[in-house]
Amino acid sequence: MRQLGIHPDGRAGLSCGEWAALTVTGGFANVARLLNYQHVGLPLPDLVYLAAAIGADVLRETLATTQRMADVAVSHDNSPSQSVACGSIEGIEILREVLKSRGVITQELAVRSGFHVPAFAPHVDAMLGFLELEVQPPSAEVWSCVSATPFPREKSGCAQLLRRHFVEPVNFRSLVRSMHADGYRVFIELGSGALCAMVADTLDGMPHVALPAAHHSRPGLESLQRALLGLWTAHVDVDPFALTPRPRTHAVT
Repeated sequence: MRQLGIHPDGRAGLSCGEWAALTVTGGFANVARLLNYQHVGLPLPDLVYLAAAIGADVLRETLATTQRMADVAVSHDNSPSQSVACGSIEGIEILREVLKSRGVITQELAVRSGFHVPAFAPHVDAMLGFLELEVQPPSAEVWSCVSATPFPREKSGCAQLLRRHFVEPVNFRSLVRSMHADGYRVFIELGSGALCAMVADTLDGMPHVALPAAHHSRPGLESLQRALLGLWTAHVDVDPFALTPRPRTHAVT
């Protein structure tokens, strides 16, 4: 992205996407184990995630008024119309049926880490030790998806925030609103997920631009070209034709 003239004022991510932001800004002292991807042998709680097409406030109210929800909690407040619950297989199945009876669309996520709920607390030390994660102040501004504020400038504050990352819910909606209030108007998604849709949902009616640099529906280069054009039309100082093949010129002698 830097080679294309894209220099972000800040970085953020949803859940482990935040770790990518910390990695590229030197926020982790050692990333060898994190980038290994061979994370075999680390015991994790067998908890299920269920995404729901409702806001986190409505989801919390549903949990509070439904029986046998003691082991289910809101893990993600993604946008005004999407949130995620995490809990036992039995609890999530009960929640799914309750939401279905109310006409709420749900989707079980294909991950069972147990991050972002209090039930993960007994596993935090093992996780940090297994991944050899040691956090330090990043060299550029990185916003936390838990606190919805930039990472502290002191090491102890960063370490405390990293521990909170495992046991507290993702507050992506608050994060986006806080960044907008701080002056951010252009959001670029480097992955191919749905963060742009969450940003648009959260900032509906407010001035902003949300651009994906990749998308599952088109080739990577085409997606990146569209993002460049979008940045250019948003008055960001980039070359909209940086990815366009230049015609060869031949010297005439």
